[in-house]
Amino acid sequence: MKAGTTTLHYCLSQHPSIYMAQDKEPNFFTNDRTFGLLDEYYQPLFRDGINYCYRGEASINYMGSLKAIQRIREWTISPRFIFILRNPVDRAISHYNFYQGRGFEHKSFRDAFYDSISVPYDEDHISPAYYARGHYARWIETYQQTFGKEFIHLITTEALQKQPQQTINSCFSFLDLPLLPTIEVPLLNQSTVLKNPRMYKQAMDLMSGRHNSLLKRWYQKVFSDRHRITIRRKALQIVEATKTKFLSFQQPDSIDEDTRQWVASYYHEDVKQLKKLTECQFSNWMDFN
Repeated sequence: MKAGTTTLHYCLSQHPSIYMAQDKEPNFFTNDRTFGLLDEYYQPLFRDGINYCYRGEASINYMGSLKAIQRIREWTISPRFIFILRNPVDRAISHYNFYQGRGFEHKSFRDAFYDSISVPYDEDHISPAYYARGHYARWIETYQQTFGKEFIHLITTEALQKQPQQTINSCFSFLDLPLLPTIEVPLLNQSTVLKNPRMYKQAMDLMSGRHNSLLKRWYQKVFSDRHRITIRRKALQIVEATKTKFLSFQQPDSIDEDTRQWVASYYHEDVKQLKKLTECQFSNWMDFN
């Protein structure tokens, strides 16, 4: 999360041999409600990509979910994985800015991060878990052990920013596909501050079904699980599509160097283990070199 998956999803979709689902994050393998709807919900996402070499999606919650790993192993044939990792300090800051800018976070960054240290990685996306979502080594190792290193490719957010063409083409090379001479690499899904974060939060709570409202109780009785999931996802897409009416281009508050080093101290061992697992030095992560 907050490492550039939206941009990566867009870049991969530019290859003529790759079909990326229009619903970027279906979270099929982590969501117990949708997992029972393979034919009705998940497979139709890829129906238009039947003649492509690869069909993909970009659900960030798969990374930290043992449930997803088990289900992917059982339900797919020779899957390939591309992980985009970001300096965990910058990732935590961006994650915090994202939640604060949308009305879901009211603490200072330092307090919010410290409080999150005891919060587990939440595959259902209920809590922010700023700290846990920056621990990469455990999950990379689990994927390697489950599927094999040869089916896993790592890139970094920093490499995508500095060498976009080379970085995306490394993904195509990993998939044994021809490289592209030109690739459009936009900067998508940036953490922004909203003019009215409270209104946005209320809209998201309502559309996601987190409010126990009369409307929610009514449509639970009227619509089946499959139809409720479709309606909810469409409603959330409408909120996201219209959020530009709420957007302000105000920059989030900067984080001082002492706080950066304090956050980095919680990740030193994880990054050390990650380097061993991947044989990558992550030289662009200046907090760990």
